[in-house]
Amino acid sequence: MIAPDKREGGAPPAPPAPAHAAASEPSEAAIGQPGQPDPLVSVAFVLGWQVAEVYRPDPSEGAAPLVSENDLPGLSRLSPEEWTNMGLDRVLAGIAKLSGPISDAGLEAPDAHQFVATVRATTDGNARMQAIRDFHIDLLATLTAADYRLGKAYQLGRALADTTRPPADYRAELVPDRVAAITGWIRELASALPPHAAHPVADSLDAWSRWAHPKQPRAEVDPAVLAKLGAQGRLWRSLLSGEKRPTDTLETSDYMRAGESLVRRSAALGGRFLKHFWWLVILIPAFFIGGIVVVAISSTPTAVVGGVASIVVALGLGYNGVGGALGRAIGRVEQPLWSAEIDTVIYERITPQIIVDSQRAFSQGPDEPSLTAP
Repeated sequence: MIAPDKREGGAPPAPPAPAHAAASEPSEAAIGQPGQPDPLVSVAFVLGWQVAEVYRPDPSEGAAPLVSENDLPGLSRLSPEEWTNMGLDRVLAGIAKLSGPISDAGLEAPDAHQFVATVRATTDGNARMQAIRDFHIDLLATLTAADYRLGKAYQLGRALADTTRPPADYRAELVPDRVAAITGWIRELASALPPHAAHPVADSLDAWSRWAHPKQPRAEVDPAVLAKLGAQGRLWRSLLSGEKRPTDTLETSDYMRAGESLVRRSAALGGRFLKHFWWLVILIPAFFIGGIVVVAISSTPTAVVGGVASIVVALGLGYNGVGGALGRAIGRVEQPLWSAEIDTVIYERITPQIIVDSQRAFSQGPDEPSLTAP
């Protein structure tokens, strides 16, 4: 049964749009809405990461499990060639998912099938790398033209993959200038990435960079910490890609710490408010005490009424004035403060403890991080 039209005035429903018109209009689902999480931004991020892995295969999704040679192989037991072939299939899948916004922008996606066929048929290593490089540049230009967020996310995936691949010189990959550019992209895409993903990952990467380049050079670096860089990168990828919800990394104790910190911040906000309105803090008790004194010592009805009125004024100022304004102020900042506290405990949870502890004394400047010179 067809439901009756409930629009005002009983106007008949508009006729369906012609098929060709519907096809030519960019779809909201394909493009995403600025300021809102957009799954296609995460797809572009993963695509950039995957192209970087195809360029330099690194089959290290985790430590090889102790299994029988008769078992089917996992990712960690694939050969470089098998890893590359799987990576090329992922590239095909990623470009297929992004074909909507590319075509909606009036552009043509690079021929991914031809690219994959060329790479698989090319046996010369240098020629293969050149083919991947050319395809990468073409894809980057197309995504950036279609939607600057997609181009930036693609760059981010490529750069983060290179940074966290076990490098010959970790300091070169984690140099402050380079990391500042990467974390800048992450923060700029924060609203388009999954909730609570961008800021914790950016803060974690910043902490790694400061740990790798301390103001006071350390005698030696713990190799056990460096060994975690590859796993750290995969964890960052899982959060930024939406594979894993950032809050899934938290334990009950993390929420308790976040709540305790929120209470402290709310108390500090209340203290600042009362400091700003110090005159009300003095005036309200004065009215209240004065009213009680008048009622207590007066014998005339008029004086008693005046004393009661003074008490009522004091209570009104306290509840409607200070209490109401303070309540509204805390109500407006409560959710942003809680979100910031959750970001902080996620950062501490996803970052090696030795690196978190080394950054306890660090204090971010007043400027937005992208405006702060490294």
